[in-house]
Amino acid sequence: MSANRLLIPSALALTTALAGTAVQAQALDPTRLQGVSVTTTRTDKPVEETAAAVTVIDAEDLERLAPQDLRDILRDVPGVSFSGGPRAGVMSPTIRGLGDERVVVRIDNARQNYQVGHKARLFLEPDLLKQVEVLRGPGSTMFGSGAIGGVINMTTKDAADLLKPGQKMGAQTRYSYATNPNEHHVTGTAYARPIEAVDLLASISHRNFGNMEDGNETKLVSSGDNIVSGLLKLAVSPAEHHKVTAQVERFVSNTQIPLTSDSSSNGSAANTADRDAVRDTYALHYLYDDPTDKIFNLRASLYQNDTRLDDYRLSDRRRDERYQTTQGLDIANTSRFAVLGGTHALTYGVERYEDRQEGRRNGVSTPGWYPDATMGVMGGFLQDEIGFGPLTVTPGIRYDSFDLSATGQSERSDGALSPKLALAYQLTPWAQPYASYAQAFRAPSLATMFNSGQHYPGNDFVANPDLKPEKAQNYELGANLKWRDVIAKDKLTGKLAAYQNNVEDFIEQSIGTTTTTTSNVPKVRIRGAEAELGYESLSWFGSIGASMIRGKNQTQSSPVNSIPADQISLTIGHRFTEWGVEAGWRTALVDSQNRVYTSGNTTGQASGGYALHDLFASWTPPQLGEAVRVDFAIDNLFDKYYRPHDSAIWEAGRNVKAGMTVKF
Repeated sequence: MSANRLLIPSALALTTALAGTAVQAQALDPTRLQGVSVTTTRTDKPVEETAAAVTVIDAEDLERLAPQDLRDILRDVPGVSFSGGPRAGVMSPTIRGLGDERVVVRIDNARQNYQVGHKARLFLEPDLLKQVEVLRGPGSTMFGSGAIGGVINMTTKDAADLLKPGQKMGAQTRYSYATNPNEHHVTGTAYARPIEAVDLLASISHRNFGNMEDGNETKLVSSGDNIVSGLLKLAVSPAEHHKVTAQVERFVSNTQIPLTSDSSSNGSAANTADRDAVRDTYALHYLYDDPTDKIFNLRASLYQNDTRLDDYRLSDRRRDERYQTTQGLDIANTSRFAVLGGTHALTYGVERYEDRQEGRRNGVSTPGWYPDATMGVMGGFLQDEIGFGPLTVTPGIRYDSFDLSATGQSERSDGALSPKLALAYQLTPWAQPYASYAQAFRAPSLATMFNSGQHYPGNDFVANPDLKPEKAQNYELGANLKWRDVIAKDKLTGKLAAYQNNVEDFIEQSIGTTTTTTSNVPKVRIRGAEAELGYESLSWFGSIGASMIRGKNQTQSSPVNSIPADQISLTIGHRFTEWGVEAGWRTALVDSQNRVYTSGNTTGQASGGYALHDLFASWTPPQLGEAVRVDFAIDNLFDKYYRPHDSAIWEAGRNVKAGMTVKF
């Protein structure tokens, strides 16, 4: 047994041991504000009181991480990994071994549904974010189709987040540089409150970087990018407790990239394209939040996402265009009342969204390769958090109907019911065990349902109009842990979870000699355990995260190739308050993963274990208040040559980063 494998149960044991030593701790005011989870329950609730495996990365965490992409933000979250490799134009999140369209991604409540083989799914600028929430495990009861693996919900900054009390306007700029891949990044943000009821924010960011170099000093050809992104927000409060926000967000990428950019191919003219990617999001949000009103607490979002990818192949300048528009409406209200000896937080609402895609090759429609197609989904949900003293019972249910159609192909309609039940009991002031059962589903996507025609020379897609929706049944046992004043003016929080997710009609693509087909695998089982422990004091901070996941195709009695390796993440840091300095060390210990299946046209690729070490530091000169902040970090300090599981590409070697933020 390897050393990394031994560390996983050791981390679980350490979490339990720390819990036992702090039983006598008394609760005091927290030294840092708790992140708030709205992903799991659609009600504002501290993470440490949520009966689910949910993690929140707040503004302070994001500032410390100085992320270049979403992987930097989520790298330490147990059970979360990324497939596709390090190219910005292809990385895709995986939660508990389930990725692609099995994870719902939302930015400011707008679904990010774009998904095409070998292409990007995520188009975002980390500098625009103020909070990222991750729900691990099925979330279809609240978020519908696709939430079999989990939900990632991201929230962008508002003017109110940056304005100090009494301040009418302000601005900040940030410049950073990273040696690998020679990245220059600048962001400028202006914000104002010209009158008490109006907030304005405008932000623009530019990232430009070259080819990444791995730990073996090998350049990853065609991995650079030139990205410009921007955000405009206008928030108006027409009356007390009412808020209307209008926003426009744009992301533009211009790069040269292999057409199969998630493969080990290092790029040839015949397989490389100039790619222009554009995502435009328009959204209108309404919030009514009056603490004295127990009947209405209303949130509504109306949005449209327009995503376009244009590829110009270098060898013959063939132009491939892919368009997708997602239009959606999401409304939810929470009513609070007491009846029959229990307190209730009843949340109910509706969600409607529609995906429309179009494909063109040299200006001509592509009815097989990327057909003109539409999918509409309509869902209604109901959830009640019922409190009986220390016991909280949370039943919920949702029904979704969906319709898929494509030019020249048969239409498809179906529906799915997504119930759930969670029980949580405040056993002691520091321990809240919970148990939950949830069902989830994923409707077949437009690509999996309708693709036909040539995949590549000599191989054709074969459409499968009989694809069934994926269905999941998840059983989970967990515990929330929390203490205050463990030593003095500090806090210790933790989460433990063990789960089994049974997935039926798992949708899988098989590439044969002459055909590529998509079909349902009758049964897949995924089991795992996770642990999180976080410590915060005025001077010290730290965290431990660990995850173990096992996946089995029960039909073939074989491993599931997408299951990530066992991993432990550790962070420790110290604040030198009198100097305005914060510094720390981060380590990731990843085990080897050789539980793979190879047979016929299915090829699993094992991966070796590795250890990564990072340094980070920041300086906010006390004499300047918060006007200046300087950041410094070294990722992959020892220049490790490594490849994560479920990726065919070796990752970046040592990366030295420095940045400065100035506020006016």
